[in-house]
Amino acid sequence: MSIGYSIKEGVAGFGRTKLASATSTFSLFIAVLLAGFLTRGGYALYTLAVDLTDEVQMDIFLAPISEERIQDFGEYLDGQPWVDSTTFTSKEAASARFEQEFGEGFGSDALADLDFLPASFTLILTPDIPIDKVQQQIERLQEFQEVDDIAFNAALYQQLRARVDQSLWIGLSVASVILLASIWLVFNTIRLTIYAKRDTIKAMKLVGATNAFIRRPFVIEGVLQGWIGSLVAFGVLDALFRFAVPLAIPQMGVLAWPLGAWYYLAAGMFGLGTVIGLLGSTLASHRFIRLA
Repeated sequence: MSIGYSIKEGVAGFGRTKLASATSTFSLFIAVLLAGFLTRGGYALYTLAVDLTDEVQMDIFLAPISEERIQDFGEYLDGQPWVDSTTFTSKEAASARFEQEFGEGFGSDALADLDFLPASFTLILTPDIPIDKVQQQIERLQEFQEVDDIAFNAALYQQLRARVDQSLWIGLSVASVILLASIWLVFNTIRLTIYAKRDTIKAMKLVGATNAFIRRPFVIEGVLQGWIGSLVAFGVLDALFRFAVPLAIPQMGVLAWPLGAWYYLAAGMFGLGTVIGLLGSTLASHRFIRLA
């Protein structure tokens, strides 16, 4: 009986403060939509950054050493935790690639006699490795007798990492502000609902109703706002990435879902909306029912 009454009164709360409830639900919808947009867009940005980082390679050019030492050095590089993969290019393969890229005119006997293209290892680094650690490894490798020179575009790598981190912090800051605003609006909506029912609340207290019983409908109202806002937000988000984004930016296509499936993000958005509504309504009901 009490549960049915609480649900009925929680739903009825929307009708008592129509404008405030609509404003609160809309704000919550915007907050959850932005969080979902940042999550899906951020996931795409992260995967792109990882792909670009993979393209920022470290080339280790070898000194004239024996095949056995080359093999031993390659095994050493493969065993490093910061190295994702290694590719060996022999002097012959380097010369062949040089001719292919610059034309046979460069492959003259004079250039061949110079024998200026050394064997090398191309390293793909592990994702998210800090630039300072990369620099430390470069300095350490330069002390090896097997190493003649090392080519690594540190500036490009650092710029990519900085842009990803900057975008992440901006997104989190904007989302945090909107989330706090949404909690405040839910809080304010429940406060107005409590004020509209102040006479009923006083009467319920006189007949022995507990504060927990009185608070329950208001908490349910806040949770309902969260559910409505999050469900609509997910529908809009799906439409945006399914139709609007591919139409506006055709080369991007339909972005992949985080963790590979739609229901992970849907559950996250639904849970976020529930938490916002629950938190705002709980804070308001605890504070103002005691004063009613």
